[in-house]
Amino acid sequence: MTLYNRQSKRIENRLYEFVEGCLRDYHANIRDLRSRIEYLQAIAEKSPSAFDDKGQVQGNAETCPLQRTIETIDDDTEVARLRKRTEPITYFLTLLDPNEYKFIERRYFKLQAWKDVCIDLHIEPTTAKNRWRPRLIKRLAKLMLGKIV
Repeated sequence: MTLYNRQSKRIENRLYEFVEGCLRDYHANIRDLRSRIEYLQAIAEKSPSAFDDKGQVQGNAETCPLQRTIETIDDDTEVARLRKRTEPITYFLTLLDPNEYKFIERRYFKLQAWKDVCIDLHIEPTTAKNRWRPRLIKRLAKLMLGKIV
């Protein structure tokens, strides 16, 4: 195997690790995103002026409280980070056929072993590892990272 092929394989493995990690963390990130938004909404309801001191929300006294809350949520760096991690996956899940979704769900959300995933889908482990995994992970990687992949 040439140096180029080894480097290419190493890069591909790291890409898979990153994307698969994002899939495994998806539900935790969704939960954290919802919690952060609820937290910001609760603060806005109790003390809408609390955001003015931080300079996070632009506007004057006539700014609608709902608009101030939405602006605060949109400007929050933690919300932005979590959205960047979850939105491509949420969209990706809508594109999958039922068997592909089942594969992703069992392998990455339920953390089932390859053997169990293959039994449920009636496919061979080599098919799952060498066809399904690369095809689906590369598809998601393109959604997450764009032209880099």
